[in-house]
Amino acid sequence: MGLCSNLDVLSIGAIIPFCILYPPSKYVYLEGFWTMIASMAFSLTATVLMSIDLHSTPNFRLQGSGVTHKQRILIAEAMTLCFYLAIGAMIFIYIEKWTFSDSMFFVLVSITTIGFGDKVPKTTAGRVFVLFYGAGGIVLLGKFNC
Repeated sequence: MGLCSNLDVLSIGAIIPFCILYPPSKYVYLEGFWTMIASMAFSLTATVLMSIDLHSTPNFRLQGSGVTHKQRILIAEAMTLCFYLAIGAMIFIYIEKWTFSDSMFFVLVSITTIGFGDKVPKTTAGRVFVLFYGAGGIVLLGKFNC
């Protein structure tokens, strides 16, 4: 594993020419562009941190990572929550025809039981889905706190 994964190199290689061909002074970058930038930043950060772990752990090949069992559980829970949020957001994009940021905001506010009320499902399918999705998200978050 190098300092950058193949996908990081591919993303950076696509972004630089895009920004040169379509400078922000002449064009407005929309949600998809900024989502890709955030995804690339998270991926690059994770790759760098894993590389540091690989090179700083003595006898890594024999012992494995320095991550404890509790840390592995925390990582799995965080990944599960992110996956749950992403799936919910994608479903609301399809059902309610919302943007990604509106959908992600809604699902996060719903499963944390904050419920501002500024974004609500208008369709019957959206209302039925949020009933089960919200209940599942509340249970999921409650399980993580135990």
